[in-house]
Amino acid sequence: EIFNPGPGPLDLIGGDYVLQFYFNGSGAAATTISLTGMVAEGGTWVVADDGAAAGVIAETDQPSTDSFFSGNDAVVLRSGGGARTVLDSFGIVGTDAIFGQNVTLRRMTHIAMGDTNTTDAFNSTNEWDSFASNTFDGLGSHTNDCGGGVADPDSDNDGMDDQWEIDNFGDLVTSGGTNDTDMDFVID
Repeated sequence: EIFNPGPGPLDLIGGDYVLQFYFNGSGAAATTISLTGMVAEGGTWVVADDGAAAGVIAETDQPSTDSFFSGNDAVVLRSGGGARTVLDSFGIVGTDAIFGQNVTLRRMTHIAMGDTNTTDAFNSTNEWDSFASNTFDGLGSHTNDCGGGVADPDSDNDGMDDQWEIDNFGDLVTSGGTNDTDMDFVID
């Protein structure tokens, strides 16, 4: 599921958006799906295997016969043709760690931007809410409380939104050397 926080509609064809799947720890994409369609501001675009469960197919905007995620595969969203800019990644390209098997992961509502580093550490609890496997309610919609692209107020100016710090550390982290300079919601 891809979410468009706006402003305005998102042209997936005009922006040359693709999903790339890196299977079983491979460093090369084995499947690339070119995205088609227009995503309304605040809307979502669901891409799914054409053999997925009926609850998924009911919400699917773009079915595909290509191979999909199996719990240890990295998925990368890119745009822009040519070298294609990484907009978001899920998992770690080149790593075979099982992180999403037998679970439904849904992006947390306060996450304002994607993880553009395809090989950095991936901990699903940092950006994803976990639900029982095959939880389909909520598919095809996304609640975003990012306030127009700013996750939450950053009152201590350390690059991490306040609510994320409280959720993950129990308080605001203000000591030196804790800035999140690359905005991946992981202390650098």
